[in-house]
Amino acid sequence: MADRHEFEVLGIYMSDRLGRIADETPLIVSFLNARGIKVLSYTEGEISAKTHNDKLMTYIRFWQAEGESLKTSQRIKDANVKGVEQGKWRGGNPPYGYKTVSNGTLNFKGRPIFDIEIDPYASKIVKRIFNLYKEHYSSKAIAKILNDEEVPTKNGTLWASNTVSKILRNKLYIGIYELGKVSKNVRVVSPIMEHLKLIDEKTFYEVQDMLTENRKVINGKRPTVRGSRLLTGLLYCECGRKYTAHTQVCRKQRQDGSEYIHESSFYRCGSHRLPKEGQCDKKPINADKLDKLIIDDEKKFLLETDIDKLLINQEEKMKSQENDFVEQLRRIGREHTQKEKELEKLKEEVYKIIIGQSQFSEKLISELIETKEKEILELKNKSSEIDDKIENLRKTLNKQKELNEDLKDWSERFDLQDINEKKSMLINLINKITIFDEKIEVKYKLKFDNFENNHYNKKSDCVIISNNSPTVEFSCQGFAQRGILAKI
Repeated sequence: MADRHEFEVLGIYMSDRLGRIADETPLIVSFLNARGIKVLSYTEGEISAKTHNDKLMTYIRFWQAEGESLKTSQRIKDANVKGVEQGKWRGGNPPYGYKTVSNGTLNFKGRPIFDIEIDPYASKIVKRIFNLYKEHYSSKAIAKILNDEEVPTKNGTLWASNTVSKILRNKLYIGIYELGKVSKNVRVVSPIMEHLKLIDEKTFYEVQDMLTENRKVINGKRPTVRGSRLLTGLLYCECGRKYTAHTQVCRKQRQDGSEYIHESSFYRCGSHRLPKEGQCDKKPINADKLDKLIIDDEKKFLLETDIDKLLINQEEKMKSQENDFVEQLRRIGREHTQKEKELEKLKEEVYKIIIGQSQFSEKLISELIETKEKEILELKNKSSEIDDKIENLRKTLNKQKELNEDLKDWSERFDLQDINEKKSMLINLINKITIFDEKIEVKYKLKFDNFENNHYNKKSDCVIISNNSPTVEFSCQGFAQRGILAKI
């Protein structure tokens, strides 16, 4: 518009309405003046860049405006930080599960100041989302359930997996308000606000651990409770591909000539979808018989396993590891103290250089200080890494205790559950089941360090071969002989 001379005067209230960047805004004034356009401020009169003095005054004016802008920004940040530290909501749209309410106070512009409180309806959905995830439903599956049930989102749109994931990671549900973007370092954290707690801390941090573990799964393909068969998502072929569940329906004829519908289910290696040269030679396996085989041996294994002994062995091993880490921390602490003393002496030498009493050059001392500071930083990083390892050890042991406690009446509870709950119980216990020609390898989430063999009667169809690791193998007489191969 300025190039086409569509206006002759640009009117603004104050100069800072034109811009607050000292290096750029004066150029805008020069650009307009060069095209014969005046810049008039309601409070400051004409702003010009025609002469050398005008340019200087304009630059100073916008330099001051930029400084005021920075001060205002800092005041707002400080107010936000102080508000969060006091447990106050800093405005904006509240997360799903909460609603805004006016507390009756007004700001300096006469507008109401809003706070948030728990939304009775939406809070139930949030709790359900956390419970479903604990039952091993994926974020995508949870979103589908909510959409199928026509549960509205806050904006009235469809649920998506990333929406569910954001809810699962939001600490406000345990009463902690974090100031800052999720993708950046959190600047400040509020004290726990009991009136905003929707989820208990134990459940929240269990879900965080599950989210972390699920990120480690290759290609994101983790077992879920979805699927019609018990072992879907847990079964793998020795070729590395997953077994998938299939159902076959056909008409059959009885001896009297009447027909009936026969339905059979089977597991098949995922390679059957590939061209023939890429398929492995594994035959389909009867799903009902394999399910029974795995569950029966699962129950027998748990019945004849000394759960308490497993925990004691694991606890002793982890305690020994923790003691080793603590000793490493002590050594690092002593080394850190020594390095700090050496750094202080080097800094004292700087003063001697300034007054001309040092025998060392400024460059040498500078290099030595820089090296010493790097060494101190490396020690701090090592100390932090060891602290994380100790924390992970404690978390692992606590999870192991919970799992071991859960196993004591596992068989009795398993028989009383529906298919989804049974799958959830299996996922909590088993990492992976691998099918070979003459054996099945079950990788448990239990730890089997220093665990003795011979826990099955040798007359059993399936006998434990090795359990010196979190893997139990049991050999079978052969799928064909046992009638486990499916006929399709």
